Amino acid sequence: MEDTARRKSRISRKAVDKIPYKISSYLAFVRGKWASISDKHHCTLLDSLRESHITNEVIDSGAFIALRRKLVQIFMVSSRHPYTERVFRSKSEIRTEEIRHLIRYRWIIHPFSLLHLYYEYFMALVHIWYFTKVLLFDVSLVKRYSYFKEEKKIFDLIMTLHIFLKFWVGYYHEENVQVILEKRRIAKKYLTTYFIPDALSVLPTFLVLSKVKLFPYFYDNLFKWLSVFRIIHYTSIERAAEILRLQCGLSSTFETVVSIILRIYCVYLFCCAIKFLIDQMPYLVMYIKSKEDYKLALRGMYLTALMLFKISRAPVLNNYYRFMEYIIIGFMGIVLEMWLIAKIYIIWQRYLVTSNIGEDRYQQISVYMNYKGLPPHLRDQIYSYFDFRFQKSFYDEDELLLMLTENLRKELPKYKLELCMSNIELIRLLPNKVLIHIISGMNSTFYCSGDIIFRKGVPSNNLYYIKTGTTALFDSDNSEICHLEDGSYYGDISVVLSQIHRVTMVAITQCEVYKLHQHDVRNALRLFPFAESLTLESYRQIILSNRSNWEVC
Repeated sequence: MEDTARRKSRISRKAVDKIPYKISSYLAFVRGKWASISDKHHCTLLDSLRESHITNEVIDSGAFIALRRKLVQIFMVSSRHPYTERVFRSKSEIRTEEIRHLIRYRWIIHPFSLLHLYYEYFMALVHIWYFTKVLLFDVSLVKRYSYFKEEKKIFDLIMTLHIFLKFWVGYYHEENVQVILEKRRIAKKYLTTYFIPDALSVLPTFLVLSKVKLFPYFYDNLFKWLSVFRIIHYTSIERAAEILRLQCGLSSTFETVVSIILRIYCVYLFCCAIKFLIDQMPYLVMYIKSKEDYKLALRGMYLTALMLFKISRAPVLNNYYRFMEYIIIGFMGIVLEMWLIAKIYIIWQRYLVTSNIGEDRYQQISVYMNYKGLPPHLRDQIYSYFDFRFQKSFYDEDELLLMLTENLRKELPKYKLELCMSNIELIRLLPNKVLIHIISGMNSTFYCSGDIIFRKGVPSNNLYYIKTGTTALFDSDNSEICHLEDGSYYGDISVVLSQIHRVTMVAITQCEVYKLHQHDVRNALRLFPFAESLTLESYRQIILSNRSNWEVC
């Protein structure tokens, strides 16, 4: 039977070789698609990834229990947030963050929650409308127009609610690579950054609501200029554009173009505010008709654009304030022009220097695969592997490690690994000095879905720690025994006592697995005889107490 099968496979290969390249590529594509549909892994065990949410374990009694669980879940970290996968690389890290948030900071809004995600989108739209209409007309018009001022009141009340809400929203500290949920640190962060500009920007509306009238006819023009402080929230719009790009998988060019347009408009808006402040000084105590007010506003916007982009020259000026107006706006126009040229140069260099940009590396990979004539399903696997490993940020790890000192190279693997692997029996037994030697010898390996990590019957010399992903163990009958997911490990006995694998481990999803070799453990234990004898005796007791099943899991 085996010879017949081999003959058939040879005949099929010869037949495929005679088929033209395009047709064979298409056939490979069809086979790959069919394999992805028909050969998917169907779990026959209870998958812990499908376990109930952590809120079901904490909130398990009381009235409206389902509603309370849903309410708490929208406050918590969500895998649907684009930044979650970039900060927390595995599901075990996400679950640890959920537990920390739920137990210690339940009513703090997590920065990577769905509630905060859609709230950022909402506030970005609010800021865009405020910049393009409300703020522009507020600084350009002198009189108080009821329909317009009511609209401004609504936006300022939304901003007031935003000020109070910011004291209950956590933030991500990029330098410390940590999500901050402590109330004191959240308040300190907001008070030292956006609080004062936000409070000043809503102050004019509260003066109107309190019916404070500095002059008999007009809206208090002296205070309405405080609303210009709202321009600082252009950063919120840029952040929303970045999140939208990551969520929709758009090119980084989209974010760059949005940022350039937004910053140019904010500079223009600030220049308009300077011009109108000078132009409206005589009207603080004078009456102006509505028709003249609109004419002056439109004329001021037009002249500001001309001065900012240096399209026309200034007329002969006999007024000192007018002279300062043209000098300030002209200088800002020069700065804006230089910044725009530098930004265009950076974008151009991005497409010229292909070795420094991840997207261009993807283009190199695409050209290479076209040259090799790889089938579509294999190309998809390669792309998914690069997405999983590098997150579109390519780097040369070997070159970076060569720049570091020997002590720093030993410390790098220890970072976070020691905490993550604290549940391993071997790690708990050993002193810190031994751990440093052992963990520094662990190497990371990446596997794609369907890859065999080790087979049954081969010598077992490694401890396998699953940092990210899911693997399955199969016995000799090809039946699933158990699943190993984020934070799980296998083979801790093998690094102490030589064994033979009784199972086969297969990657179910894309995995990052750390391997610890028996040789590294024994070399480290020889340096500390007391730890070696303690470890060997402990594992002998483990084997004797679990004689029936220690060989499998």
